[in-house]
Amino acid sequence: MGYRAGAHHNGDVSCTSCHTVMAAKSPKALLKTASASDTCYSCHAEVRTDINKMSHHPLREGRMECASCHNVHGSTPSLLAKATVNDTCFTCHQEKRGPFVWEHAPVRESCATCHTPHGSNNRNLLSGKDSFLCLTCHSYGGHINLPRYNRTSNPYGSGCVNCHTSVHGSNHPSGAKLTR
Repeated sequence: MGYRAGAHHNGDVSCTSCHTVMAAKSPKALLKTASASDTCYSCHAEVRTDINKMSHHPLREGRMECASCHNVHGSTPSLLAKATVNDTCFTCHQEKRGPFVWEHAPVRESCATCHTPHGSNNRNLLSGKDSFLCLTCHSYGGHINLPRYNRTSNPYGSGCVNCHTSVHGSNHPSGAKLTR
């Protein structure tokens, strides 16, 4: 029903761009390719590239497909299956949802503030390298773990999250610094 207001309709992508009645290669949905994700990749090559990066959602492994997060026939922004990026992510990552007593504001705003949805060469789909990503918002304030000031502690392990383990939020009484 939302197809006419969606990005595919507005981009002149018709039903026959993805589906075929006569020579369907997929056992479900009469798709032109063997899988739903392969159908998406035929136009979205940049997503296929991202999925092949080191850190990715399990599409290559067959445990997810594009339709797990996207409604290709819908009309929400980016064709998301839910109303927002966060609601879409929380479908699988409920433990990150909150509410938290000590909340990290970017988590509430959008998961895409720190994470790339399709794939990254940084761990955990991060859009930047560990502590350098933290430093895009947090500046030096006498903290010892900045690479410039303490070269022995930061390059090893996970940088900031060596101590700040609850970066999404914490309900622990002593969790104001997201350390518990």
